[in-house]
Amino acid sequence: ALFKGGDLKGAVDAYTRALQEDEGMYQVWSNRAACHLSMEDYPSCVEDCTRALNLVDPAQARQSRLCLRILVRRGTAHCWAGDFPRGREDLKRALLIDTSNRQLRDDLGMLVTTTGAASSLQEFMEGKLPDPKQAAMAALQAAGVQGP
Repeated sequence: ALFKGGDLKGAVDAYTRALQEDEGMYQVWSNRAACHLSMEDYPSCVEDCTRALNLVDPAQARQSRLCLRILVRRGTAHCWAGDFPRGREDLKRALLIDTSNRQLRDDLGMLVTTTGAASSLQEFMEGKLPDPKQAAMAALQAAGVQGP
């Protein structure tokens, strides 16, 4: 209720209290990670996602869907923090769980291009990650700014 109501700090505090009672609740780790991602606290999001993934059994169908969601969340946090190689690995793992998920592919494609991780999802998944300096120079040129 707190998260949906926009009280992200309150939600993080509530999830933290729940985890103090039982650190084995992977859904709580996942939910707190979602709050951190919304608050743009990428390191905390990655940490909570990792804790959740260590508790989830992807062989169980219900937990497999959650595992996919956690991997996407952690991959997104890595990408927004600029750690594209780690983000790429998580997103590839998520696609392996559900290769036919068109919405996931579309969302990942948008994430990849908006973060500057690559110019396309295919390029990103193949590991053709841009050189940051080269990407910055290309952006400057596209904006009409001449380089040195």
